[in-house]
Amino acid sequence: MGCFRRSFGLFPLLLLPFESAAEPFALEQEFLSDIPVILTATRLPQKQAELPASVTVIDREMIEASGAVDIPDLLRLVAGFQIGRDNGDGVRTTVAYHGVTDNYARRMQVLVDGRSVYNPATGGIEWSDLLVQLEDIARIEVTRGPNGVTYGSNSFVGVINIITRHPDELPLAVVKHLAGERGHSRSFGRFTSRNGNLDQRLSVFRESSDGLRDLSTTDVREVNDSYAFQGFTWQGEYRAGINDYLTFGAGHGAGKKQRGTSIDPFDPTRDRDVTNSYIQFDWRHVASSNEEFKLNFYHQRYRLEDSFRTPLLSELYGIDPAAIPFLVDALIGIPGQPDQSIAIDIGLDTSRTNLELEHIFAPAGNWRVVWGGEARLDRIRAPDYLGTGSTVENHLYRLFVNNEIRPAERWIVNAGVMAERDYRTSTRLSPRLAVNRLIGDSHYLRVSQSTAYRTPTAVEGHANLAARFSDGQILDLIYLSPQPPEDEEIHATELAFGGSLVNPKLQYEVKLFRERITDIMVSVSDDDNPDPIDNKAFLFLSNGNATTRGAELQLRFHPDRATSLSLAYSWAKSTGQILDRINPTVYRDVGASTPRSTLGLLLSHRFTGGLLAGLGFYRVSDMHWLGPGDETGGFNTIDLTLRQPFRARDLAGNVSLILRDAGGEYFDYRNSVYREPRAYLGLEVQF
Repeated sequence: MGCFRRSFGLFPLLLLPFESAAEPFALEQEFLSDIPVILTATRLPQKQAELPASVTVIDREMIEASGAVDIPDLLRLVAGFQIGRDNGDGVRTTVAYHGVTDNYARRMQVLVDGRSVYNPATGGIEWSDLLVQLEDIARIEVTRGPNGVTYGSNSFVGVINIITRHPDELPLAVVKHLAGERGHSRSFGRFTSRNGNLDQRLSVFRESSDGLRDLSTTDVREVNDSYAFQGFTWQGEYRAGINDYLTFGAGHGAGKKQRGTSIDPFDPTRDRDVTNSYIQFDWRHVASSNEEFKLNFYHQRYRLEDSFRTPLLSELYGIDPAAIPFLVDALIGIPGQPDQSIAIDIGLDTSRTNLELEHIFAPAGNWRVVWGGEARLDRIRAPDYLGTGSTVENHLYRLFVNNEIRPAERWIVNAGVMAERDYRTSTRLSPRLAVNRLIGDSHYLRVSQSTAYRTPTAVEGHANLAARFSDGQILDLIYLSPQPPEDEEIHATELAFGGSLVNPKLQYEVKLFRERITDIMVSVSDDDNPDPIDNKAFLFLSNGNATTRGAELQLRFHPDRATSLSLAYSWAKSTGQILDRINPTVYRDVGASTPRSTLGLLLSHRFTGGLLAGLGFYRVSDMHWLGPGDETGGFNTIDLTLRQPFRARDLAGNVSLILRDAGGEYFDYRNSVYREPRAYLGLEVQF
């Protein structure tokens, strides 16, 4: 393996059914009966032709054939998605849809079994610390487009809904180990039990990696991005009666992540400690075939410990130590400050407590409704980011309704609205209206329009990050929010045509879209703030807009039972402007931040004897990430997977060989850290 080192108007909250409506229409082709019922778009169980939005489903077949070693790798199979690694696997992975983002990608909502894992402090998702393993995922439903009507603010450009596997569909025990180059090691064990009405699943894991190399210089250097993370998740499902189902869940993980460089005193090389934990409870009551109630409660906590000291002031600014007291006195009016280092703590401690009630019912045979409410408390403590040791709290309340109405045999109307309010805004309304026309037995046409919002994170709304002396006086101001920025707002229009062809089986959807984002939040350098050292700091402001137009194709093709092809293609063009990060007197074109085209292709075949072979090909054209990211040239990359099953007496399992980025070196976020070909060997045993 040595060779691989290398705005539309608001519509009524409820729509009444049409008096002339016929009985609900159901597609009869085998194509749709084979598709899993999709829950993410509206919270109502719906088939693809009935949805008000485009949804991509990544199922177990695709997960196993892709050879993915983490969840972001899988998302390359979704039309319009881009993945970027900020200084390696263990530091930060950004997942974007249609670009126009930086390394925190704060416009994507991610759910794990209904639990939001969106970080309230900095936004985005901590993918490397996520408490869900690939082996436990049943499928991932990805809504491509705004879905604030269903999941509220921050479900801005899309929703990734990760649905885990039920214990009763799993073997009693599984042990797996995957080892690869660059020190990658991943161990996984899962144990299930079935005792009467109680099914349980316990998964334990540990993962570590040396990260990536710096291949941008003639001397190959190690990047300070190694990491190790381990933990467990537990899930129990209890059938309390014919109509009542209880689900309990818990998880905890802890690890270390490296960060920093040897040339930046405000971001030196160091280890950071991270812990992540949650508890969750779900109750589902089926009152009848047309009515059910759901209650969901969870509490989660994420903690990142990240503190260090700068060099002495004289070393930091190249000043004679004897002059330090006089310099400090002149700059900030504190006489006699000695030559000293500065303690910096950019750790985070966040928690979320959430309670949600949902009710599904059918007022009439041609009308289904889901409505509910949600109450949430986010608590964020980040002393240096926020400039205070106090905890910032955000109380959030939501009320939502989605309607599915069939006014005639081949027409479906989806209409809904989300009303929400938090600590800093008046009530926001996120509406959506979609009309679907069923064509023949297996095709459909859909037009939809929606509005959604993204609220400022705690850091964007309350930033006061500075290098301070021990008495709290500011030496160097870094980030500041004079006042919370305005909410970002998106208006999206979609026209989609899709359906199926059978013998061979082909499922596809083509979508045309237009998305308009206003009040984009940016951080820009400010020359007028009272920073004593360089008279500059970065301010969080709402000042920017972007309009993205394009077309997407999502396709799944099964020419026979043994072969599968998945294709995700997007063509997009963005126009608009934001303030330049360094020179706030200049507006910057956002067009380059959206790649003109992206492609994800996965071909798999199961040979006689059970050997599964998968080939993934991925392409992203030129793009320039916002924030500290770099301009990436267009790149292609290839992943190869071979998985051979075996059986010996009471044991079964498989041996796998995975080659990632086999097409050669490239970078997808920073041009100082490249992806390179790597090989992995895995062994899985089932009992």
